[in-house]
Amino acid sequence: MTKTKLSCLWNKPLCARGYRAAVSLHSHTNHSKEGLQFIPDFAEKFHLLKWALTRQCRVALIPVDFDRAYWTPPVTPRQALELESKQIEEKLGLASLISLTDHDNIEASSLLRLIPQDRPVPLSLEWSVPFRGTIFHLGIHNLPDS
Repeated sequence: MTKTKLSCLWNKPLCARGYRAAVSLHSHTNHSKEGLQFIPDFAEKFHLLKWALTRQCRVALIPVDFDRAYWTPPVTPRQALELESKQIEEKLGLASLISLTDHDNIEASSLLRLIPQDRPVPLSLEWSVPFRGTIFHLGIHNLPDS
């Protein structure tokens, strides 16, 4: 049976030694919609956060619907690719493979494939699957072009 080993760069700086490449499997861009439906339940656990959220919702110009609200990261596909690649290549000294996984769409990786790249860009996404009152986020990587 193979053992899983977790190594952290801050306490084991040579952990990447002996490897040739690293993969970033989870990264979002401005094509992703990050749902905010968890915020009211989360705020219930922290008095100060609940107070601040209640106060802000009272003064909001329009009612806040956390079930439909979302946040979009400010990073473009190109910026995300460069940021993830740079971290792996400069901090670990390894070749990088970046799989951008926006929520429920492949727009970022599709757009990057239109630009000539010196590395492959896999078609990937984070598929949000509702199941019994929760949502599973599945990383789907290297989809076929078709």
